[in-house]
Amino acid sequence: MSSADLNNIDSFGSVSAEDDNILLDYFISTDSVKRVRDGGAFIVLGRKGSGKTAIVRHFTEGVDKQRSRALNLRNYPWNVHASRIDRGADAVDAYVASWRYLVAIELAVWALEKSRHNPNAHQKPLIDFLTENYGGPHPNLSDIIRPKTLKTKGFIFNPQILGNSLGSIDLERGDKNKDLGLELETLTSALLKSATTIIKEINLGEFLLHFDELDAGLDNLDDTRKRMVVGLILALRNLRRDFRDMEVDVKPILYLRTDIWDDLAFSDKNKITQSLAETIEWNPDTLKQLVEERLKAKFNTPTAWEDVIDNQLMRGSQPKWNHIISRTLKRPRDVIQFLNIALKVAKRRQDAIKLKTQINEPLKFQNKDIVNSRPDYSAYLKKELDDEILPHWPKWDEAMQAISKIGTETFSLEIFDAEYALRKSTANPFTMADALKSLHKFSTIGYRTRSGYGGSKWVFMYEEPDRGWDAHATQFKVHPGLKEHAGLREGRK
Repeated sequence: MSSADLNNIDSFGSVSAEDDNILLDYFISTDSVKRVRDGGAFIVLGRKGSGKTAIVRHFTEGVDKQRSRALNLRNYPWNVHASRIDRGADAVDAYVASWRYLVAIELAVWALEKSRHNPNAHQKPLIDFLTENYGGPHPNLSDIIRPKTLKTKGFIFNPQILGNSLGSIDLERGDKNKDLGLELETLTSALLKSATTIIKEINLGEFLLHFDELDAGLDNLDDTRKRMVVGLILALRNLRRDFRDMEVDVKPILYLRTDIWDDLAFSDKNKITQSLAETIEWNPDTLKQLVEERLKAKFNTPTAWEDVIDNQLMRGSQPKWNHIISRTLKRPRDVIQFLNIALKVAKRRQDAIKLKTQINEPLKFQNKDIVNSRPDYSAYLKKELDDEILPHWPKWDEAMQAISKIGTETFSLEIFDAEYALRKSTANPFTMADALKSLHKFSTIGYRTRSGYGGSKWVFMYEEPDRGWDAHATQFKVHPGLKEHAGLREGRK
């Protein structure tokens, strides 16, 4: 192992998973990647910063990049798509047809790109259709659903309904849009038939279509947006079956933040969760492996976590690693942020020693470095939670103000009720019960529950997502990572 000196590195790497090449490499051997590749999962779930985009990058920038395409929904025209509603369908299915059409266009574009050096009779109708409606064979994602009218004349597989050819499809018919789903699905079927014929005739093989950063474009998850996301999920599930029946290896995959998934409600959600969704989960051991991969890359030699710390335990005989992990949400970005802050703190400590003694020893983390990193890290964690919670609950700081006033890491329902009532504004629709449930949902607090043999424990959502919320809980604990931001002390007030 390495005789590592922290003076020789400038950081532990990027906090952002999408900019993290080490995290990218780490995912190669994980079950998440295997399930996506094997077609066992078409939804990848995870908290912000858990590594969803790193998996997308694994497929689109690695050895599979010629067979993968990422559709970044960060700037997607949701308002335009909202008007492409099939009023003849149930509410939950109202956007399935428009999403299926979008996937058919993306598949057609890929098939044309990969077959351009292999003349094929099925290329021309697709090129003509794309050129007529989008000005060329390479429409941008944001433009696919934007035209008010789709022209289908001249398309060899001319869409027909009841024997009548569709010369065009009006996407903006308002209340008359009762036939949009039928017409759009007819066009989609023709596009899929043409594209999959190309794929099979010249043996293009596997194609993975990744829908990423959906959460970045959904600041307001109102009922319409929820129906649109559900429509996308159902469309991708149906297309999986269609592609299997067509005998082509096409896999559409959706990457979705866990809190958005939790806000959705539709009949097959639990079935999809159990059998067709992959949740990215980390534990202390896998996070340590990731950090040691970073150390190996930084020092250019195998380096263990124990090589960069001294041998002193934290207060209560707690290892430094456990102390750090307990203050995170068990995500790579949290751990890396803590270590980057601790590295700066440790270097400042050693610089002060050098000024006094002129001694320059190899730098390792000491307990004081970990403790002195907590205030800055706590501020970081609060901002991370702001990003997740504010779109759902703009006034959540009123609950945090109540917790700060209570002043202790643990508190009772009664005292929170009193302090929250004093701070709850008229613009805040969350009752005391709503507030506690939401604080738990985003792992800001845990609740006390009984454990085996007459004991008890604290239940946090990020550690036990399947347990859900206990509406009868009366004792709560603030996440340790927020202790410094909220100015809390241990024990009861």
